[in-house]
Amino acid sequence: MFAPQASGLVKKPSRHRGSPSSGASADRGLVFKVDAGLCSVIGAREIIKTINSHQHVTRLILGHNQLGDEGCIELFTFLSSPEGHKHRIEEISLNSNKIENRGLEAIIEFLRGNLDLKELFLQNNEFTCSPTLSQSFAEALNTSRLSTLTLTTNRQLSDAFVSHFLPYLHTPHLKELHLSVIALTPSSAPHLIAYISSPRCRVTTLKCNGNALGLRSVQDIVTAIDKYNYTLCKVELYSNQLSDVHPNAHDEEDSNPALWGECGKLLVRILYRNEDLKSSTESGALALLVVSRTLLLKSSSSTNPNPKDVMEKVTNSCPLPTPMSSPVIPPIARTTTVTGAFAFSRLPIELQLTILGLTAPVLSTAQQLRIFAYASDLLTLPHLSTSNLNLPTSRPPLPSASSTPSSKSESCSQRNCVGHTSGVKCRNEMLRKQWLESMGCDVFEFECRDTI
Repeated sequence: MFAPQASGLVKKPSRHRGSPSSGASADRGLVFKVDAGLCSVIGAREIIKTINSHQHVTRLILGHNQLGDEGCIELFTFLSSPEGHKHRIEEISLNSNKIENRGLEAIIEFLRGNLDLKELFLQNNEFTCSPTLSQSFAEALNTSRLSTLTLTTNRQLSDAFVSHFLPYLHTPHLKELHLSVIALTPSSAPHLIAYISSPRCRVTTLKCNGNALGLRSVQDIVTAIDKYNYTLCKVELYSNQLSDVHPNAHDEEDSNPALWGECGKLLVRILYRNEDLKSSTESGALALLVVSRTLLLKSSSSTNPNPKDVMEKVTNSCPLPTPMSSPVIPPIARTTTVTGAFAFSRLPIELQLTILGLTAPVLSTAQQLRIFAYASDLLTLPHLSTSNLNLPTSRPPLPSASSTPSSKSESCSQRNCVGHTSGVKCRNEMLRKQWLESMGCDVFEFECRDTI
């Protein structure tokens, strides 16, 4: 009945995703075949032929066709082959293609271990709930880097799908999950609450419009977000009154607009809080990296590293929240100083880190220690040939001033980069985002701290 959104959290209106007016001719990595009359295997082979006619393809927009299971299997068999893998597909849209469970199995196999695919749109197909397939879907997601998953308007999924999908879902890369109009009832509420209350959840956008959760379930979900979740910044719960067949369908509370409105206002405040904490955490992490790099990093010629220093024990005791995965972060090595050196470096390492931590008090102790360990490691310095040294990263170096950024390297989520300067800016933003995620600093971590 409502979709509370804090101001500034809603994406600006944009052109239809992948439409010719949004630059189909300019985007050489796009295969756009919406409502093209593609059917079954023959249609899939036409898509494959189009893909092979391009040097590289990153986006497949194939909605409103009739590929069905057979066409879906044919297409994803090709995409899973060495010839298909070379394209490194980042986005696939297969909405309204009459795909059933056999086709979904092919999609799941393609998704398993896939580090390129970022967006998958499967709305309005004909999937039915299979406990084994639902669990397999979640497990495949856990091995991928998918950030957006849309299952909207698959009405046959229902509560059974959620009960076998969410308990096994723990990917830290999934940021946007759409579960609108899939016939959810109050039976799904415990599974939704358990997921969003768990550290497993790193989703920032959750859409559950057009279901039948009921007011009480929605209130419980909002309460869970308030108490346990700091990642969600956008939540939509439009039209979630109980269905007519539910025993409490005519409950006065469920049909009371005032109660729904109060719940919506509470959610708005919670989302504002989460967005503010997320922004503060990211800014604090970047600020702490700068000062930590300056004060903790020593040249290899002027240090005597001691791997058994106290920071080895402290850093190892504060790993990333499971199941986050990141490069191995070496411990901070205590250094010996020479006479006349900056007095700060003579302080005990524990005191140095405590003082540095005041630069970003919003960060948890674990987040601070991961940044300290990263900042003090010479191996995390970027190559001297890069044009921007403000963000050390183990990823490929930033493009130099003389290079021309490619569409793959830019990875601009808005796909509106024009010219060299915009491409480099988007590249830097991407690297900054990757670094924040690898440090577990893309989200606020609640921590109980003793006060004096």
